[in-house]
Amino acid sequence: MARSVRHDRFGGGKNLLVDCSTLIQHLTPESFEALQNDPVEIIVPPEFKRDIESINARVIDQNFNVRYRKEILKSEVLTPALQSALEEFERLCHSPVLNRKLELKDNQILLLDNKRYLHARTTIKDKDRHLMRIRFFTDFNKFSN
Repeated sequence: MARSVRHDRFGGGKNLLVDCSTLIQHLTPESFEALQNDPVEIIVPPEFKRDIESINARVIDQNFNVRYRKEILKSEVLTPALQSALEEFERLCHSPVLNRKLELKDNQILLLDNKRYLHARTTIKDKDRHLMRIRFFTDFNKFSN
């Protein structure tokens, strides 16, 4: 969840959103197969630090959830097929066909499932911009039968 306390008055800090289910539909079968079957090494970022330095996970899991953050992937250990698939994935993330811009004004809230939407933002231009991020962690499997 993100709450805009004070939006960027100079036009920066816009949210960029990609619906993962739509992105997956645009992948070639070869890329989809590599991203769903070949694990990547992901460095655990500082904001989530626990007792481990990295994890091995697939970019697309069996439920079509996506785990992707380019700067924390260990790219030096990727197979050629996975490297190619990630390049296609990245191109699609930046495609104007799939990428949506959203500007939060003061006191607006954006609520996303991080496994179903990729998100980023444009450069912040206003030093007084203030966005509060709140993360919720739960195992939704406990709510199913």
